[in-house]
Amino acid sequence: MLFMMLISYDIVLKVDPEGQPWARQARLIALIKTKNFDQALELIKGKEAQHAVEAAYILHRQGKNAEALQAIKKGGNAILDNVNAKHLLAQIVSAYLLSNSLNSNTSWVTSRQA
Repeated sequence: MLFMMLISYDIVLKVDPEGQPWARQARLIALIKTKNFDQALELIKGKEAQHAVEAAYILHRQGKNAEALQAIKKGGNAILDNVNAKHLLAQIVSAYLLSNSLNSNTSWVTSRQA
C-alpha cells in the first residue's frame, strides 16, 4: 500500500516539483514509515529547518543522536510548542545520555581490568 502511495507522490512531484508541498510531505512520511531514511533525508536536504522534527526523528532512528539534537536546534524555539517534538527531544536526549554513559562506563571498566 505505501509503495503504491510513493509511486503516486512521485508522479505528482515530477509534474510540479515545488508546487505541491502536500505531496512532498506525504512522500516524506511514507519514506519514513517504510524506513527509507536515507531517501527521506535526501528529500529534505536544504530544507532541514522546515523539517526539523522529521530530520531529528530520522537521525535518532539511525542512532545518530548528537546529529538529531542539532537537527532539533535548527527548528528554533517554535518547535518546542509541538508536543510531539518535545516527546522526540526527550527520547533523543535520553538515548544520547545513555549511549555516552555506557561508552564512558565501558572505558572505565576496561581501564580497571588492565
